[in-house]
Amino acid sequence: MSDQHRPGGLTALAVINFIFGGLGLIGALGLAALLPMLAQGGAPGLSEEQRAQLETLTTLGNAPFLLAVASSAIGGLLLIVSGIGYLQQKRVLGRTLGNVYALFAIATSIPMALWLPAQIGGGFNLSTILNFLYPVLTLLLVNVTFKEDLTR
Repeated sequence: MSDQHRPGGLTALAVINFIFGGLGLIGALGLAALLPMLAQGGAPGLSEEQRAQLETLTTLGNAPFLLAVASSAIGGLLLIVSGIGYLQQKRVLGRTLGNVYALFAIATSIPMALWLPAQIGGGFNLSTILNFLYPVLTLLLVNVTFKEDLTR
């Protein structure tokens, strides 16, 4: 057992990081699974409307998908590793990687919202709001509220 008591809020932040990180990695896998389908021009059994939407997405090339896959995967990994750091109350693993995640997520959420098609998470929606507000909340919590708790 450690000498320091971990605050419940820091534990809750770690759990939320694990949830969002897992969802980010699952989203990255899902988008990566679409890449071969785009190269083949779709999957058998798609309706005409679905084929038209797929055609619209492919006019931009694979760059939007690669950006979304990379952003989701990197953000998910940073969330999970920083969540482990929060539980262990580590300065570098928790606080530093939490800050790196937050800055990365803020920096990528704006271009993704503006550049990506709505079908893969672009535009202004609930996901966009979460992708911007949670990193801002993380910055505040890690650098103000739990600053003294992340010292090992």
